[in-house]
Parts: sequence; structure tokens; C-alpha cells
Amino acid sequence: MKIGVDLDGTLTSVGLYNTDTKLPWWCALWLIFVWPNKMMIKILQRLKEREDEIIIVSARPKQLENLTQYWCKKHKIPIDRIICIGTGEKVEERKLEIIRKENIKMFIDDDSKIVSYLKEKGIDAYFPSK
Repeated sequence: MKIGVDLDGTLTSVGLYNTDTKLPWWCALWLIFVWPNKMMIKILQRLKEREDEIIIVSARPKQLENLTQYWCKKHKIPIDRIICIGTGEKVEERKLEIIRKENIKMFIDDDSKIVSYLKEKGIDAYFPSK
């Protein structure tokens, strides 16, 4: 099964305050120093043991995909791919578009607005374990 996971606030110990705000991409460079959410990493490890495919769908800027890939490797986070859609308006709509395009069956996000929106659109969406 394909499982989508948000990054900041879900796989990380802290999240961005407001992803609707469009900032220069380099303002997010500090995110490389954030610690992972250990409980979520354990959950992803179990999902990978079941041979699920894990795709990060993040509102991080596209320019940070390689750095984010490095962060995941550094912290031994078992993922298959990363898709950064960028900050700004309509993050939930853009996440939904990727979820449908990639045929993701379940999505985990720490943003209640996004989880509610995805559920309204028929996606199995959940809050992360902390």
C-alpha cells in the first residue's frame, strides 16, 4: 500500500507555524537541524517491514528536496520518495492533487485543517503519533 506522510510536525519534532505563508526557500534551511519524531519513525519502520511504499508529501520548498533526502538518510527514516510542493496558498489542494496522482491510500499529517480537508475528499487521513 502507498502511504503518504507529511514532514514538518509529523516526522519532525516541530512544525512550521503557517505553511500558507510564502517565504524565500532559503528561510527554511534551518529545518535540517530539527530532530525526528521517534515514535513516527518506528511506525514507518513497521510499515516498511510490511513492504508498504512511503512517500513524503511536504510543503517544504522544492529547492530543499535534496537536503531533506539527506536529513532522512541521516536519521534512518525509511522512505521511498520525497515530493516537496512548496509553501503558499492552497497547500491542502496541492497535497490532495499529489495524493491522487500517486494513488496514495492513506495520509498522515499534523495539520488538522489538512486532515479534515482530505477526509472531506474521501482520503483516509490521520494525525501522527507523538
